[in-house]
This record gives sequence, C-alpha cells and structure tokens, in this order.
Amino acid sequence: MASFSASAGNDLLFKHLTVMNGLIHNSVRDIVQDRSGFIWIGTQQGLNRFDGYKVDAYQKKED
Repeated sequence: MASFSASAGNDLLFKHLTVMNGLIHNSVRDIVQDRSGFIWIGTQQGLNRFDGYKVDAYQKKED
C-alpha cells in the first residue's frame, strides 16, 4: 500500500505501508481519509489508522 503527501512545491513523497510498518494485514480492502486528515485502512484482519507518521491498529477483541 502506498500513501503520499504533497508539499508546497508540488513534490510528492510516497510511503509504502506494510505489516513491517504496523498494518494488521497486507491485503487492503478500503481506504478513506477523515475530516481530521487521518487515513483509515481496512484490511482482512482489522482497521488501521495512519496519521502520516505511524500506524495504529484496531482489531476485534476475541473472547
């Protein structure tokens, strides 16, 4: 999965996000950006939130 951001000079910076960066799973199903700028990434194993620096993982708690 790749993310990008644009700077004032229109240069793009790409980052590849994988399980090595904190994603729960490498198979991404959905991506959406919320009003606060967070990127939400839905995978087969749960939900991830990317703030531009790190990935937080949210998974269903197994009983």
